Amino acid sequence: MKERNCVIVDAYSTGRYLPEQFKRYGIGTVHVMSAAQIPPIFQAHFDANLYDEVIRPSERMGYDDIVEYHLQALNGREFEFVIAGCESGVELADSLSERLGLPSNGTALSAARRDKARLSCALTYAGVRSFRQVVSDNAVEIASWKREANFDEIVIKPLNSTGTEDVFFCTTDADIQRALSAIVGKTNRVGALNRFALGQEKINGQQYTVNAISIHGNAFVTEAWTYDTVPIERASSVCSLERLLDGSEPIVQELSDYLERALQALQIARGTGSC
Repeated sequence: MKERNCVIVDAYSTGRYLPEQFKRYGIGTVHVMSAAQIPPIFQAHFDANLYDEVIRPSERMGYDDIVEYHLQALNGREFEFVIAGCESGVELADSLSERLGLPSNGTALSAARRDKARLSCALTYAGVRSFRQVVSDNAVEIASWKREANFDEIVIKPLNSTGTEDVFFCTTDADIQRALSAIVGKTNRVGALNRFALGQEKINGQQYTVNAISIHGNAFVTEAWTYDTVPIERASSVCSLERLLDGSEPIVQELSDYLERALQALQIARGTGSC
């Protein structure tokens, strides 16, 4: 029987469960790292013994060098697919899968799948509702944008972090300065340097999360959640309650339609997606 193998890029966070699941289906795994060091937040959970091989780039390699390094290491071998184990692996997984001639979302919109500002622009370009925003490393510029847009409150966050890391709700110029001071120049928890901050209009209302899996361009919604949050002074908020929605609720279809349009706008034909 033909041997089956795949590549996982940055199998951190929940991605650490992938190798054992693939093993159940007789698929061997090669773990590829997008950086020489595993981000500290994920180090305690990473077990190199779960993989047939771990490929680590050298320190001080630029992104293009890292892509070429991994392509050389993987050259001549047969793989069924390349998958990102978590958000930090998305762009490298796109590059490797495209260059190896494997099923791929491609690299044309790869950056928009990680950079929140580019993501919003891609949605707007495709006619999908998104946020009004500004990108800057200058608190005065963001404060000026807020006044000109006549927003009472805005959200300021890093461009490509994860979760609620350094997300701030800002109503005053002092709030904006505090947020920029916390974000710009910091290496976030997935190892990326925050050179700029993203300011967005704050949308008030009930919050939802929708998850889906895309296969051959078709999106299959797996679950939809609604959740309540508690505000944290001088920061953003934390989740206080989550509720899994019944698939028959009308809002689920509306949310699913929006997610499908967003996935199409970002050219995500395969893999997981959420909004």
